[in-house]
Amino acid sequence: MEVPGAASAKGVRPVQVTPLPKRVMEMVIKVRIYRMELGLEAFLTGDKDVLLEELLSDPRTKNLEQAEAVLNAIMNLDFNKEMAEHYRRKAKELAV
Repeated sequence: MEVPGAASAKGVRPVQVTPLPKRVMEMVIKVRIYRMELGLEAFLTGDKDVLLEELLSDPRTKNLEQAEAVLNAIMNLDFNKEMAEHYRRKAKELAV
C-alpha cells in the first residue's frame, strides 16, 4: 500500500490528506486504474489482445496500426524476450 507519510527520529507515520476532487478521480485516477487492470488481465491470461486494448485506451494512440506497431516493437526488444515468450506460449494454449 502506498500512502503519504512523514519520517522522523520517532519513526514513520501516515499523513492525512484531503480526498481528491471527484473530477480528478473520474477523469484521471479511474482511467489509470482501468489501464492498470488491463495490463494485469493481459499478463494473467496471456492475451496479447488485451495489451493492444490497453494501448488503444491511451489518448496518445492514434489508430490500431500504430498500437500494433508499438506492441510488436516492445515485444521484439532483447530484454523483453521472456515477456514475448509468455504471450506466445499463452496464445498457443488458447489456440488448442
